[in-house]
Amino acid sequence: MKLFSLLLSIIVFFVTCFFLVNDFEYSFEVNHIIYMTLLVVLLFIALVGILINFNYLLEQREKINNIFSENNFNRKN
Repeated sequence: MKLFSLLLSIIVFFVTCFFLVNDFEYSFEVNHIIYMTLLVVLLFIALVGILINFNYLLEQREKINNIFSENNFNRKN
């Protein structure tokens, strides 16, 4: 479940960055200001989701390293 949340946060981050860059223009219309503000808020939410779930990747990497270091196949005789 954490992996799904991390992947979803990463996807949302990049999609939001795409729309933020693509739709950026100097406009002072209220609708455009609200739209850009919502994109920035969504970008920050995705960033917080990535930071919260980043520990999951570190834990999985440590588990994999422990598995490889504990088996007898990579030890020299």
